[in-house]
Amino acid sequence: MKLHSFDGKGDDLVRHLQMYNTADADADEKEMKEQRKEKYLDLVNNYYNLTTDLLHLIWGPHYSTGIVFPVENGKWQSYRACQQMYQCYLALSLGANENMTLGDFGCGTGGPTRCIAQFTGARIKAVNINKKHLAQMKKWNEEFRIDHKIELVCSDYHHTPFEDKCLDGVYMCESLAHSPDYRKLCKEVFRVLKPGARFTGFNWELTENYDQSNPEHRRIRHLIEYGVGVCGLVKMSTLTEALEDAGFEILAQRDHNDFAVDLGGKRWWYLFEERSLSLQVIFASMTRLVSSGIWLLEKLSRVPRGTAKAYGDLMIALKTGMYDGAKERIFTPMHFWLARKPM
Repeated sequence: MKLHSFDGKGDDLVRHLQMYNTADADADEKEMKEQRKEKYLDLVNNYYNLTTDLLHLIWGPHYSTGIVFPVENGKWQSYRACQQMYQCYLALSLGANENMTLGDFGCGTGGPTRCIAQFTGARIKAVNINKKHLAQMKKWNEEFRIDHKIELVCSDYHHTPFEDKCLDGVYMCESLAHSPDYRKLCKEVFRVLKPGARFTGFNWELTENYDQSNPEHRRIRHLIEYGVGVCGLVKMSTLTEALEDAGFEILAQRDHNDFAVDLGGKRWWYLFEERSLSLQVIFASMTRLVSSGIWLLEKLSRVPRGTAKAYGDLMIALKTGMYDGAKERIFTPMHFWLARKPM
């Protein structure tokens, strides 16, 4: 898979940095968080224009998490297979089949969308605000001959162009965390679902162990927010309240991080392929590769001075925040939920 041109990434990085106080977590909380909520569409667009190529290299086109399963002879299931298995699990949670039309709210470049469309035969309306993502997704949909099942919709998922009660199910793969208002989003999903239809997904959230009065917890939360380009991480209970407020009946909620394996202090998302090669190693090597490319462009005055260091800092923040958050058990990228709209 090829990296796209770096053209414009310096500008995207500058805009991203302007949304955070990267030096002081507490000052960021007071000064910057409300600004990010107001400009969340710009924040998300800038972040993914900046990082999508690297995320594809590390996690593949599905770039989402999955539970790693052991197989015989002491080996582990490949990480890409685990990603797809988890996405199929979401489809089964919805009871999806070829007679249904589903919504994928925050579809990225469509790895989960294609997986679920192929697995179930369902038609999918794939919602995304990032035009570069949708352009790449269109190419891959055509390449895999699944484009006839997938309709691309460029829209903010808080305000979709869909009619009331038109979808047989909605799922979200790690995209809910970008919302500045869970209540508004859940009400929009409730509006477009048919009576009795289900809403499911998994999300990056803080666990109930998170303590706002703990400076270390605040530091970790700040690193993850900066590293994954979100307005502000919230506790799992925030989604529970939003679902109930919208009118959903909650059928299941689980922190699937509890199913993690622990190998020498490394949580399950650091495993990669059967070799158990650490994603940390890949993360570090890919970050150096991309930063070196940006450094060269910086020397050629193609991007602003300091871009390479800032890009590396962003990736380090993501890796460090995820690792420390898992160690402290205050963060999970796999809060699963399943809710139903009453008949």
